[in-house]
Amino acid sequence: MKPFYAILFFLGTCTFQSGPLNSTLRAQGTFGIFSWQKGQSFRYKVEHKTTASDKQGSNISEVKTELSLIKEWKILAVETDGTAQIQLKLLALRSVTKKPDGELITFDSAKPENSTVQLRDQMAKFVGEPVALLIVDKTGKVNEVRENRFGSPKRFETDPPMALIFGKVPISLGTKWERPVVIAGDPPVPSNDSNGWRALVQSECIAASTTTRTIKTEGSWTREPKIFEAKIGLLQYFPNTEVVLDQPGMPPKLIVSKLDRTIKNGDNENNIYRLISEYRETRMDE
Repeated sequence: MKPFYAILFFLGTCTFQSGPLNSTLRAQGTFGIFSWQKGQSFRYKVEHKTTASDKQGSNISEVKTELSLIKEWKILAVETDGTAQIQLKLLALRSVTKKPDGELITFDSAKPENSTVQLRDQMAKFVGEPVALLIVDKTGKVNEVRENRFGSPKRFETDPPMALIFGKVPISLGTKWERPVVIAGDPPVPSNDSNGWRALVQSECIAASTTTRTIKTEGSWTREPKIFEAKIGLLQYFPNTEVVLDQPGMPPKLIVSKLDRTIKNGDNENNIYRLISEYRETRMDE
C-alpha cells in the first residue's frame, strides 16, 4: 500500500456524520428514518488505525497508519419529503503513517509546520473548508452528489454518510433488511467489467431499549474479481460494523468497525497480503 494512499483513501471513504448536537434542535421521530432539520450540525470524533502487510515468503513489508479527526455535517436545507442537503467539513486532522523502513510521515492540522512537507501540501486544503455537499433522503441514501473534493462520488453507495441506510419498516429488536451494492471499477479496484463487482449489505437490530437501537451491518460479495490486484482494493470494503442510535430520527451516537482480512497472492502459500482496520466514531454532543 502506498504511504499516502492509506490516508487519502480514509478521507475518501470515511463519510460518516459529525458535529455538536444542539439540544434545541433535537428531532422527534422513529427509529428507521432520519428526521433532518435545517440548521442542525453534528460533530464527531474519529479514530482509525490500519495495518497493511505484504508477506512474500519470509519477507514482510508493513505500513501502519493512525488517524484522528473531527468532522462536521451541517444540514443546509430540508425538502417537504424529508430529503436534506448536507455539507461535510473536516475541522481537525492528525495522521501518522509508518513506512516499512520505519520512516514516519505525519500531518497535524493544529501544527502544520511540524508535518511532512509533501503530506502537508496534500492534506491542508481539506481542513476547515467544505469537502462534500450531498442530497440525502430520510433513509440515509445519497440521491445526489453536488460537490465532492476527494475520492470518487460513487463511494457513497458503499459508505453512506450516516454509516447505514435504513429499510422500509421501523426498527425494533430483530428487524433485518438488506440492500445490493455495486462497486465500480475505479482505481485502486481495476475492472474490465462495466457492471462492476456486486455485494449484498445485510443489517440487523441486535439490541434495543426504549431509547436506543444497536444495528449490525455486514457485507458479502456476490460477484468479485479473481485477479490479485483487484482483490487487494476490495479488502477494505464492508467491515463488520455496529451502529448505536440513541435518539429516534437522529444520526448515530457511536459507530465501531473492525476487519482483519487476508488474501493469497498466487499459488505460493507463503505469499499473503493482510489488512487490519479498527475504526471508531463518536458523536460530540454539547
